[in-house]
Amino acid sequence: MSFNRRLACVAAVALAAVAGVVQTAAAEPGHHGDLRPARMVVQQGGVNVLPPFLTGRVFLYDADNNRPLPGRSVIFTNSGGSEICRAVTDSNGEAGCTGPVALGPTAVDSVYNGYFASFAGDEHYKPVKAHGAVNVFVDPLY
Repeated sequence: MSFNRRLACVAAVALAAVAGVVQTAAAEPGHHGDLRPARMVVQQGGVNVLPPFLTGRVFLYDADNNRPLPGRSVIFTNSGGSEICRAVTDSNGEAGCTGPVALGPTAVDSVYNGYFASFAGDEHYKPVKAHGAVNVFVDPLY
């Protein structure tokens, strides 16, 4: 494409954006546009075989200033979306929990695919979801 043709295309897009014909990528108010971003750090979890359970742990922060977000609910799920457990973040932004894992395909899925932790967002922060890998344990005395 020639320089003049590129310049004409850029000018047309700019004019359309100014005229309101082209939508921008900015979120609309009420659709997370006015909310702050959250950041989730997921630690490696564990799957115990006997008895079967999964443990997970995350830290939730304000993505702009790295301050912990206490009092926020975090849901831990397997890769299929089934809830394993849930916890509320403490003063350090940490949430951890342990939940049962059924022996069979669900346990294999949790070992192979790990777990997901999600914060649904609230009146101040956008939702965030993260993935955590797991180690396998066989500890009947756990």
